[in-house]
Amino acid sequence: KGTNTNKCKILVLDIETSPLKAYVWKRWKENIALDQTISGWFMICWSAKWLDDDVVFGECLTPEEIKNEDDSRITSILWSLLDECNVVIAHNGKRFDIPKINSRFVLNGLPPTSPYKIVDTLEIAKKQFGFSSNKLDALATYFGIENKDKTDFNLWKRCLDGEQEALDYMLKYNK
Repeated sequence: KGTNTNKCKILVLDIETSPLKAYVWKRWKENIALDQTISGWFMICWSAKWLDDDVVFGECLTPEEIKNEDDSRITSILWSLLDECNVVIAHNGKRFDIPKINSRFVLNGLPPTSPYKIVDTLEIAKKQFGFSSNKLDALATYFGIENKDKTDFNLWKRCLDGEQEALDYMLKYNK
């Protein structure tokens, strides 16, 4: 892939998604039928960096795109990056990020990307070590790395309301 076929292109990646909206009868162990779903999830933003570069870049939905639940613009940009890379590094990437991203590709009419390998740092932490927690914040603390920005569910609600300040913070959190 790319112009230099001898160089492996490694992309470090993370995404943030919206929650599902649904009508429910109770808070615990609810089986939500399709006709109870108000709207499905979509990608709010993504961030990435090439392993050999310090620049972290990303894309976030605009308030108008949020209102329309339209992640096609940011999904197509992410598709181009994944099509260019040889390896993706992501925490919980095999079980969350990559399947979610692939779903958005299909739903936005994009073909599969060129094949790439996935290095899942959550999988590595679980298999190779015995940390008390394998959450990204916990691992960062163990290794003396700055923790993620703080969030709560209110941030996601504000994003879904199309609040630009919340969308800006979400992208910062994602990076």
